[in-house]
Amino acid sequence: MHKFSVAFFVLFLGVKLLAQPYPTGSLGPSCDKILNGVDTLLNEVKLEYKSSMNYNRASLNVYNFQLNDIPTYSDSVISYRMKLIESPIPMEYNSYVKGYIDLYSQRRRESVSKMLGASDYYFPLFEEILDQYNLPHEFKYLSIVESALNPNAQSWCGATGLWQFMYNTGLSYNLAINAKVDERKDPVRATEAMCRYITSSYNQFGDWLLAIASYNCGPGWVASAVRKGGSNNFWDIQQYLPAETRGYVPAFLAACYVFNYAPEHNIFPAEPEINYPVERVEIEQSVSFYQLSHTLDVNLSELRMLNPSFKKDYVYKGVNAEYIFLPQHAAIKFSGNKQKVYDAPDISYTESAVETKATGYLGNPVPPSEKEKEDRISANTQNEVTDIPVKGDFQKFLYKVQVGDDLNYICQRYNCDKWIIMQWNNMMSDNLNTGEELKIYVPKGIAN
Repeated sequence: MHKFSVAFFVLFLGVKLLAQPYPTGSLGPSCDKILNGVDTLLNEVKLEYKSSMNYNRASLNVYNFQLNDIPTYSDSVISYRMKLIESPIPMEYNSYVKGYIDLYSQRRRESVSKMLGASDYYFPLFEEILDQYNLPHEFKYLSIVESALNPNAQSWCGATGLWQFMYNTGLSYNLAINAKVDERKDPVRATEAMCRYITSSYNQFGDWLLAIASYNCGPGWVASAVRKGGSNNFWDIQQYLPAETRGYVPAFLAACYVFNYAPEHNIFPAEPEINYPVERVEIEQSVSFYQLSHTLDVNLSELRMLNPSFKKDYVYKGVNAEYIFLPQHAAIKFSGNKQKVYDAPDISYTESAVETKATGYLGNPVPPSEKEKEDRISANTQNEVTDIPVKGDFQKFLYKVQVGDDLNYICQRYNCDKWIIMQWNNMMSDNLNTGEELKIYVPKGIAN
C-alpha cells in the first residue's frame, strides 16, 4: 500500500535478516532488536485487557498443558498442519515463515493472547465482509500484521487504522478523512476498502501472495519484481522486492498458522474490553455521543471504543455517518426511543466555523455540601453565562476553583465529561488555578 504498517514496521530490522534463509529457522543475530520492537508496538497500540492470557484456559486447554509450558514441534509437524489449513492462499512453510512462527508462538505468546482476545470481536465482522467480496477468510490475519487489531494504530509515516491506509490511498478508496471523521478507523468501511484493494491486486497479478505483497509495497513494485524475476511466484521474485515486503508475506503466513493452532502452543485468548454483544444501528439524524450516553445508559468510553472513526464525539448524518455501533442493550433501547435520543438536551458550540454539538450533562450530579453552596454564593457563582448557545432546559453558572480542586473532581460532582468542560472553557489542558472560574451547565432544577 505504499506504506509500512505499524505492526510490521517494528519488525523492520528483523525483516532484513529474514531476507536470507536461516537453516535453523531462527530470526538471526539481531533477534533482541525485533523483540524490543514488538514490545514497543504493544505499548503504542495500547491494547487494554482485564486479565492475563489465562482467561479461557480451563475450557480451551484440551491438551492439559501446564501454565508455563511452551510446546515446540518439528518442521514436519508444522508443515503438515499448515497444509491442513483449507485456503486458496498457498500455506507454504519454509525457513522464512518458521522464524515468524517462532516469534509468535515462543517469544511473544502474551501478545498473541491479547490479539486472540480482540479477534473474538473483529474477526466475525471481517469474515462477513470478506464473504461479500468472495475473498478467503485468511485475509483477516492481515490485520494482525498491520495493526495488532487496534483501530487507532498509526505508523510513523501516517498509515492509520486496522488496515493501515495512507491518507491518499484511503481517499482513493472512498474513505472519508476530514476534520470530523477518519474512516480508516471504521472497522466496516476500512475493511471494505482493504477488500477492494486486494481484489484489484489479485486481478492484476493472479496470485494471492503477490496481492499480499502489493498491499505492503504497492502494485508498481510487485510488477517490477515480476518483470525482473520472470515469474509470478512470490518466493522466486522476493529478492527483487523491498526487504520489508520479503518479511511481510512470511509474517502473514505465520499469523495464519499461529491463530489456527494457538491451543497446540498453549496460547489462549485474553479477555478483551469488547466482551459483550454489539449491534450496528442506522442513524437518521445527527446526534452527539453525549446524547447517546445520557439517554441509552452507555459510557462515553464505550461509544468511543466502538466508534473510533468519529473525531468530535459527534455523528454527522449526511456527512459521514449512516450507522453507529452500540452495546446490544443500548441498541435495543435506541430502536424504541430514537426520537427521544435525537431530542435530548444538547449544548451547541462553534469550532473552526463548523457547527458541532455535544451534551455535557450525563446524569444526576453529586449534591454539593452546605459549605460549597455558601462558597459559591459568596463567589457570585450564579452569574449568567451567555457566550454559548444552549438547546434544552439548562442553567448556567460559574464555578470558582477551590484549593485542592482538580478537573476530575469537578467532572465527578457534575457527572460531566472532562472533554466537554474543557470545550466550555476553551481550555488547552486540564490544569486548574485556585480562584479560576469555570463555566458549568446543568439541567434546570438541579441544585448547583
